[in-house]
Amino acid sequence: MSTFGYAGSLVFDATPAEMASAGFNIWTGARFDAALPGTGQWTGGQASLAGGINYRVDERWIVGVFAALEAANYNLNADSVTNRGVGLGIVTAYRLDDTWRVEFIGSVERLGYDLKAGATTASFDATRVTLDGTLRGVIPLTANIDFSPDLGLMFLREEQSAFTDSGSTAHAANSIAAGELSLGGKLFFYPTNGDMVFSLGGHGLYALAATNGGFSASVDAGVVYSLAPNASLALELGLNGMGHARGLGASLQAKLTGAL
Repeated sequence: MSTFGYAGSLVFDATPAEMASAGFNIWTGARFDAALPGTGQWTGGQASLAGGINYRVDERWIVGVFAALEAANYNLNADSVTNRGVGLGIVTAYRLDDTWRVEFIGSVERLGYDLKAGATTASFDATRVTLDGTLRGVIPLTANIDFSPDLGLMFLREEQSAFTDSGSTAHAANSIAAGELSLGGKLFFYPTNGDMVFSLGGHGLYALAATNGGFSASVDAGVVYSLAPNASLALELGLNGMGHARGLGASLQAKLTGAL
């Protein structure tokens, strides 16, 4: 996954809706993704760090910017893929009515790759552009439980530079395009007396890609703890890749948010 899919989900998902009532909100978050061991599957993981600032323009509009870093390393037998990335992004949200809002995330990331296939090694650079749109709702079920359904579409394009590997074989520049359609939601539980909000979520996903496409499912569980009237800490644990040939993955993310 890209850093920016992660950063965007933190911008809108991990903080209770009331946090958006302030003019400016600053946030920082970290995430770790790990490929769970499986026969013939890649192992390794990715660490991401992001931070940004959002501004509530009025009752309908929220706009923001963020920056992100990522580092990843995956291995399969004698092969490995390592990358490092840094980038910038923008976010917007528009409230359609009391129930629904639309969200948009756009980002550009600069990446460096190191590859190893047996005894052959290579390095190249890449530029990745990500566009992500989501329709999200909040539907009260009881006085203490809300359901938040969402429908999302993500598109990613990566331009990779030409390179020559350690065996003196030249490789032409390459372009990769992929997308993902997701449908699901989260249940939010608000205890009558307490500073925490709990969540349980699940999504069905369809990857639009020439390789590793197809259906998968993910589930997650989280908690948001109010540190002060204008600050919160969110933690979330997820399991993804269920039903897909690429195997299972696990994720852990944390986000600290404060209002200015």
